[in-house]
Amino acid sequence: MEYLPRTQLGSRRGLFTGPGGDGSRAPVLVLVLAWVGNQLFGIAGIFAGMALSNVVVGTLAHAWTRRLRAAGRVPAQPPLPARDPVRAAR
Repeated sequence: MEYLPRTQLGSRRGLFTGPGGDGSRAPVLVLVLAWVGNQLFGIAGIFAGMALSNVVVGTLAHAWTRRLRAAGRVPAQPPLPARDPVRAAR
């Protein structure tokens, strides 16, 4: 299986892409959850909201990657680099 560049993986059409480019929705989620946390729990709620947004984004990214791997669009591991013959001779 060949390694696909990011543009062929659907990163521009992915889950967290918006008009601002890659990942513009994740900061929006951070701001919203931090604001809600602040409204509910004060200063500590800001950090709790930020932590929750990281968990949500990480969980969604993990599920997205598993889905791409199951469809055969992403190899389980990237290919190993070619051996450098100069270093191999040393």
